[in-house]
Amino acid sequence: MDKKEFVAIAVLLLVFLAGIYFYPQLPQQVASHWNAGGEVNGYMDKTWAVFLLPALAVVIYLLMTFLPYIMPNKDAILKFRHYFTIKLSMVLFISTLYLYTLLFSLGFQLSMNIVMPVLFGALFIVIGYSIRDVSHNYFLGIRTPWTLSDKTVWKKTHEFGSKTFMIAGVACIISIIAGSNAFWVSMAAIMIGALAPVVYSYLEFRSLRKK
Repeated sequence: MDKKEFVAIAVLLLVFLAGIYFYPQLPQQVASHWNAGGEVNGYMDKTWAVFLLPALAVVIYLLMTFLPYIMPNKDAILKFRHYFTIKLSMVLFISTLYLYTLLFSLGFQLSMNIVMPVLFGALFIVIGYSIRDVSHNYFLGIRTPWTLSDKTVWKKTHEFGSKTFMIAGVACIISIIAGSNAFWVSMAAIMIGALAPVVYSYLEFRSLRKK
C-alpha cells in the first residue's frame, strides 16, 4: 500500500473517533439538513447522525481505491499523479462537513451559508487544478460522449474545464458575502463551472469534425 493512503485512513479513523467521543454529549436529535437560508429544517436521531457520514466517507474511499482496477485502461487512472489528491479531497470534504454537524449540535453556531460555499469552493478548486492533465479514461474526469470519442477533445476540454472549475470554486468562496443568498450564488457558480466544459466539449468536437 502506498504510504499516502495512510493519510486518508488516518482521517477516516479520526472522524470515527470524534463521533464516538462526542456521542454522549450530543442531543437525541442532531441537525442534519439546512434550507437555502442556512436555517436548520431537518433532524436525525443521533445514532444515525454519528455514523452515517463517516460510513459514506469510507464507502467513497473504498470505491475510489478499488474501482479503477476493474476499469478499461486502468493505468491512465492509477498512474495519474493527482488521483490521490482528488480522493483525499473527497474524504476531507465529507469529514469536515460531518465534524461541522457535530459541533453545530453542540452549540457551535457558524452558519451553513459560510461552511458549504467554502467547502464546495475548496473542493472545486482542488478538482479543477487536478484534472487538467488527466489522461483519457472511463472513470475520472469530464466524461461526455464527445470527450470519450476523441482524445484531442478530451485534452482540450480538461484544460478548459480546469479553469472553469477553479473559477467556480473561487466564486463559491466569495459568495459568502451574499449572506442568506450565498447558497443560490454558490450553486449558480457550480452549475456554470460544471456545465461550461460539457458545452465546450460538444463545440470542440463539432469543430474538429468540420475540419
